[in-house]
Amino acid sequence: MFPIAHYIKGIAKNLFNPHISIFAIVSANAQVDKTACIYRGVKAKRVSIGAYTYVAAHTEIENARIGKFCSIADHCRIGMGAHTLKGLSTSPLFTQKKRSGCQVMWTETNVNDKPLEENTVQIGNDVWSRFTCTN
Repeated sequence: MFPIAHYIKGIAKNLFNPHISIFAIVSANAQVDKTACIYRGVKAKRVSIGAYTYVAAHTEIENARIGKFCSIADHCRIGMGAHTLKGLSTSPLFTQKKRSGCQVMWTETNVNDKPLEENTVQIGNDVWSRFTCTN
């Protein structure tokens, strides 16, 4: 339920912003400057996007801070899922407290329960991104 409700709130929040495409999916917890441009097919969750930055079509951004005057090309993937390197393994068996595909649970905490600052991708000001970018 979390993603659907968040995206519905995001659509309502950004409905009257002419700089965000009605075909973009921007969650309610995204902070997008009123001068930033978000094109169709963009998915943005837990992001901050600075002034005069544009995000081209079909880009996915999660857990990221993007500065001012940036140019993010189409089809980029920025800051997707987190994988800790401090544990025994990066396998979901060790990073998610829900039952895995193997029907076992070996941890009591989720990697994503950590503060977002630990897993946030930082993109400075006046950056041009044209390749797939992940953390």
